Amino acid sequence: MDRGWMYNVPRPHPSYIRNVRSFIEAANKHANMRKSKEILCPCIDCDNKVAWRDTGAIQSHLLKRGFKNNYTIWTEHGELDPCEVLGNDESAVGMLAKKDGKVDSVDANQDFVEFDCEDMLRHMDPEILSSMGSQKKDLPKLEGLESASKEPFYDESKGCDKEFTTLCTVLELLKLKASTGWSDTSFTDLLNFLSQLLPKPNKLPTSTYKAKKLISPVALGVQKIYACPNHYILYRGEFENATRCPVCNVSRYKKSYNQECVNKIAKINRNKKAAIGPEIDDDTFDDMDGKRRSKIPALVMWYLPVIDRLKRLFSNPREAELMRWHAKSRKQNNKQIRHPADASQWKTFDHMYPEFAKEIRNVRFALGTDGMNPFGEKRSIHSTWPVTLTMYNLPSWLCHKRKYIMLTILIQGPKAAGVDIDVFLEPLMEDMVKLWNEGVRIWDEYRQEYFNLRAIIFITIHDSPGGATLSGQKTKGKNGCVVCVDGTASLYLKSSKKLVFMGHRRFLMKQHKYRKMKEEFNNELESEGAPKPYSGKLIFEIVKNIQVVFGKGKKTK
Repeated sequence: MDRGWMYNVPRPHPSYIRNVRSFIEAANKHANMRKSKEILCPCIDCDNKVAWRDTGAIQSHLLKRGFKNNYTIWTEHGELDPCEVLGNDESAVGMLAKKDGKVDSVDANQDFVEFDCEDMLRHMDPEILSSMGSQKKDLPKLEGLESASKEPFYDESKGCDKEFTTLCTVLELLKLKASTGWSDTSFTDLLNFLSQLLPKPNKLPTSTYKAKKLISPVALGVQKIYACPNHYILYRGEFENATRCPVCNVSRYKKSYNQECVNKIAKINRNKKAAIGPEIDDDTFDDMDGKRRSKIPALVMWYLPVIDRLKRLFSNPREAELMRWHAKSRKQNNKQIRHPADASQWKTFDHMYPEFAKEIRNVRFALGTDGMNPFGEKRSIHSTWPVTLTMYNLPSWLCHKRKYIMLTILIQGPKAAGVDIDVFLEPLMEDMVKLWNEGVRIWDEYRQEYFNLRAIIFITIHDSPGGATLSGQKTKGKNGCVVCVDGTASLYLKSSKKLVFMGHRRFLMKQHKYRKMKEEFNNELESEGAPKPYSGKLIFEIVKNIQVVFGKGKKTK
């Protein structure tokens, strides 16, 4: 049995993590046969001398510390040592390694797994498959996907392994493209080279477009939404077909041509009786060559529907089981906060909404956003804002992994959205309102049942300027502290033209020596006490009469 992955494969590698999970499953089966609830931990520190009930703790130990030395045969977890039982008989050892003619999956050390299209389609939401199959235009795509999952991508007589089907090969190449950051152009060049290098005829796609089109039936959707460049509206819903912003009257598209070009285009189209003004409001226009050209939108945002991604998450049995971890596998301890579920905020929410807490699969999201410059230029003022969702149902060591963080919105620059970010959050908030009020019927592959999934944005993660963007509360200026508000101690320095906050000594004890120091601070004694933080009721009294308007409204006197 090849157990080289235990010591030769880096612990962060996916194959090591996958095999550790297989070990946990084998150890669980052995414990169930012994009718025991505890499992010995084979990590370097525990050395099979410390038993744990929580398999998550064992998995964490093996990922952080690794296995103890020379533990290639799991004698403490249900395996027998062939040398002790059957001597050095190689045939007997081979018989132990196999069961019913098949190699035990626990011992599998393969990064490459045979792709089964039927298994993939089985893990998809049945309602999605039925809706896809009901449309005639989608039937050829599904049939092509299924055939590509069974046939080798070149003739078997020329040495092609049955495991390397067309679909499996394309998926592995697309995974390499995504992990290494290849551009579409370089990936197309690679496909062209491979198609010439491999025996002919072969069924390898010759372009990135064809490769993506092959897997399009199971791809997740992305919505491209045009927006007003002044951040007033999104061109969706009632404004979907509008060509100008109804608030600021700015065109939906960029002005990519001058008046001289417009006059020439008008002359060409005069016979068509098409009157073209300085700004053309159609989606397309006739270029000087007489060809139809698509116009460039002034501002674009991208929305990745969160409901579709939740459906795909629960269609995988392993991921669906992880979404129950916070209630079933978490080690509960009232004295320590190891997971957000241990915090008082989580427990208070469960007490306020018992129906939501009753279904442990209901998702609690953390919304995070911040501005970034994707071009890496220090002097550039370009600001793109991604909006992500983190799922706190997952174990604490997984919830902030890139795999489980959902990118839901990408707001294109160059200007930051600022307090007008609520305009861009509109599609996400509509889905979240639906998930909170009604819920969504979702298939759970782990439990093999449908259930009504609900979700809530539990907390937000951001820095201080990001908090001002999301909440609209002021975090700059004389009253920039969100806790002290009017009690903020600020001082304006005329020479440097900067605002500083020197009132931090107010929070010390009255007898503290720093209160009497002058020269070290602002040449003044500090006699005031700490300001009282604004409570929720007081804040509500302050803001209850504010007229909240969605989006950016017209300026009034």
